[in-house]
Amino acid sequence: MDESIEKTISLMKTESESPCADLRPFAELGFKDARKACELLKDSIRKGRVHEEGLQKFSRCLNEIALSCDPDMTLLNLVRFLDTSSTHRHIFNSICIEEPIFRILSVLFSASNFLTSVFIRNPGLILWLIERETLGAEKSLDRYIEELRSKASLFSDTRRKINAVKRYRSREVLRIALRDLMGLADLEETTAELSRLTDAVIDTVAEISFVEVSRESGIEGIEWERRSAKPYSNFAVISLGKLGGNELNYSSDIDLLYVASPSGEPKEYDFYTSLAKRITSHLSSPTEEGVMYRVDLRLRPDGESGPLVVKTSEHLNYMMQRAQDWERQSLIKVRFSAGNGAAASEFIENCKNVVFDPLGKDDPLPHILAMRQKALSLLDPAGRERNIKEMPGGIRDIEFIVQSFQLSFGRRIKEIRSGNTLEALEALSRFGLMTKKEAVVLERCYRLYRIIEHRLQLLNNARTHMIPVEDRDLDILAKRVALSKLPSDVSENFKTELSSCLQTVSELFDTHFKGSEPDLTYFVFSADRGLAKSTGNLLNEHIKKVGPSVIPFIKSIAFGDFPKLESRSTRESAKRNLPVILDAAARTPDAATTMKNLTRIIKATGATKTMLDIIASDDDMLRLLTTIASNSTILSSWLAGNIGWLDSLTEGLYGENDIEGSEKRIGDACKQKLLFTLCRLPIPDFGPGEIGPPLCEILKSFVTSLFRMHGGEGSKLAILSMGSLAVGDCKFGRDVDIIAVTSNEIPTQAEIETIRNMIASSERIGIARIDLRLRPEGEASPIVKTLGRFRDYFANRAATWEILAYTKCNYLCGNIETAKRFEELLEGWLEGISVDSVLAEKFLEERKKLETLSKGDWETKFARGGTYDIDYIIASSMLLETGLKRRSANTLQAIDRLEASGLLSKEEAERLKEAFSTYYLINHAANLHGFALPPSKSKEPFYLEYFGRLLSPRFAVGRSVKDRLGSLRKDVRTIFSKFFEALE
Repeated sequence: MDESIEKTISLMKTESESPCADLRPFAELGFKDARKACELLKDSIRKGRVHEEGLQKFSRCLNEIALSCDPDMTLLNLVRFLDTSSTHRHIFNSICIEEPIFRILSVLFSASNFLTSVFIRNPGLILWLIERETLGAEKSLDRYIEELRSKASLFSDTRRKINAVKRYRSREVLRIALRDLMGLADLEETTAELSRLTDAVIDTVAEISFVEVSRESGIEGIEWERRSAKPYSNFAVISLGKLGGNELNYSSDIDLLYVASPSGEPKEYDFYTSLAKRITSHLSSPTEEGVMYRVDLRLRPDGESGPLVVKTSEHLNYMMQRAQDWERQSLIKVRFSAGNGAAASEFIENCKNVVFDPLGKDDPLPHILAMRQKALSLLDPAGRERNIKEMPGGIRDIEFIVQSFQLSFGRRIKEIRSGNTLEALEALSRFGLMTKKEAVVLERCYRLYRIIEHRLQLLNNARTHMIPVEDRDLDILAKRVALSKLPSDVSENFKTELSSCLQTVSELFDTHFKGSEPDLTYFVFSADRGLAKSTGNLLNEHIKKVGPSVIPFIKSIAFGDFPKLESRSTRESAKRNLPVILDAAARTPDAATTMKNLTRIIKATGATKTMLDIIASDDDMLRLLTTIASNSTILSSWLAGNIGWLDSLTEGLYGENDIEGSEKRIGDACKQKLLFTLCRLPIPDFGPGEIGPPLCEILKSFVTSLFRMHGGEGSKLAILSMGSLAVGDCKFGRDVDIIAVTSNEIPTQAEIETIRNMIASSERIGIARIDLRLRPEGEASPIVKTLGRFRDYFANRAATWEILAYTKCNYLCGNIETAKRFEELLEGWLEGISVDSVLAEKFLEERKKLETLSKGDWETKFARGGTYDIDYIIASSMLLETGLKRRSANTLQAIDRLEASGLLSKEEAERLKEAFSTYYLINHAANLHGFALPPSKSKEPFYLEYFGRLLSPRFAVGRSVKDRLGSLRKDVRTIFSKFFEALE
């Protein structure tokens, strides 16, 4: 090597301007890219990175580079450092070029790009690092806290304080990593120091946040207290996972819980919630000094949907009544990190009592085995072979073995409860629960795995667990592992040792769990998309059938929602009955929508277990609730809000005919009738001919009731229905079009108030909004019109489109004499209209205007070939005929009459009816669920799937709903054009 170094130095001096001709010395020094190494080293002279007079000293640096884990990376990081500034080059040539100091940098540059960046930002740290005490010993938690406070106290504003904390943390991670990489600290020391440093950072950030939130809240005179139970001090930060076990990685997420025991002052809990948000933000948000941690709060009750700050009493209730087995298992690693020690002690004691319940008899092995199978199912093939954490025989298997012993025997042996895996292994061996040989093997493998994990994550500060594939990369990893404080036979035989460990741990796991089967409840209530790959149990097969998106609703049924918790008996009922319910949901257009709505209805009863038992055993009840849940989110919410209707619904009692009373009574009665009617007429079994007429009757009853309620009875005011309401084509959730007519010479104030109040009531009730836009001269005109005004308007100012609109007009309620006189006016006007080429041309012009309102491929009303084309055909044909009673026919009946009169062929009539029915059902179904049409781009795939499955039994459309709509619009427009060409 010395000869290669001499040749390299000679080439650097003599050929600084010439190409790299002889690459052998660089290759002999271990550079994979010898040409790149040659160019970088020669540039170091040419660009003044290295002073020529210091080349002899630099030769010793080359020796360290050649001996490093990765010479190419070491050299690249050295050049990064030298290229940063002249100050960096000065520091290198005056200090770092010295052999003992460069040895430290060589280790750093070869093991971590991330830590190299930390050093480059703070090159003066080299003087601190070479002090004896810096790398010589660990630091205590108290010292970390003391130093952090000292750094933060130099600044007055919060941002600068947080940046000071970040700089200190980066410096200390660098120190800890160098102690690790230079073999000065073993795995336990390294992970414990990383954990202590993190605790100190959390505590310091929490205190800074406390002061900040106190000031913003206007609360004076309170202090950050760790011991006493003063007001606003009953708050603690609890750590779980690796941090909770004092075994943190370099790039771990930190799993935190915020807990509190509020004293009862109303504002106190709100204060703690604001404090928790601020702590999380400071720990995880970027500033110019980067990000400190990725904070994971999902281990709190109910995960992301649960409250941010957990009340101690409520958490105990949750853990006893509703927590999943994996949640209890995670609390093995629960530990106090910051805040008030008394609040934390109470919380941790509760956790221990639940996790290690002396009366508990559940076998932990089935649910742990299920967790392991779930983790494996989520891995791709590469992960199963190379993920040191999750692969068979990896870190997770050791942790699961240890935790299964702890859950089985920790009830009576407190000494084995440690959240630290290595400590727990020692205790299990000491108490004879595990053989010494097994404990030694698991400890040896665990140390190796965790050091591999550290080396992978230190490289780029990335949360990775993937062992490299290429031999060279694996060799570099082996060298980085060998830097650690490990037995020499482990580091020198890395590949053999790793292979042996994976096989041995896997065998020990299989032996330990032999005879156990994965827990069915865990699979269902803790599953996600990866679970679909698993097979072998009944509920799993049903989840595969309906899709993983139903799982949140299954969880909600089985466990309840915070703070209303379900009992274990409910969980068992869910396990027993969900296969039947899921099987029914699988036959609906969208199982997730069905389960979401069904969950809401079931939980509204307040007796989840009873409802589950009834639904699964009563086919009629299952069919009824599945129909409502699959057909309408809105109807489901109505039923959930008025669960007492369920008894009447199952008995076939469909509400009162006459609706009187308050807005609430009218609204509830109409909702009940709509619910009962529409659940008897589900899509796609029924179409517009069956759904429209009864729906219109309910809406007419709704308008009539509001008319009476607001004093319309006894007046000369008449209400006439327009549009779909007039002819029986109503869809759910659409406005009801009416006009208000009076036989008074001038509308009275009472008549005007009646209509205004009817409109306001309809908006408050929320069933269907009363709309008077079809009155003469539209929204700018009075809402009540006189007969005289109508007579004048029909004679002189009516627009062409209104001829078509008024072919759909019928008496609804109010003064019958006024209505008759209005109908005489209307019929006289319509009878006097001659349908000729001029009028046909006007119709076509009006139709073109409406086409501009079309909203794309999902448009069924305004677009060419939409329902307006069908309406124009029907309205025009009616004007050609005598006997305006034909106006009372709905669209499908009107098309049949056109066929009977010879104005349409049989094929044309069938195509128009098919188009109208498709348009109607899509809009009706969308309104029942509250779906917006047209859908957004992100929603369109779901709409295609949903409407395709919904309509296929009736029309066999499959997933090509848009194609079908396009084809129907094209055919309708062809019939429309042919019809109006004949008129011309």
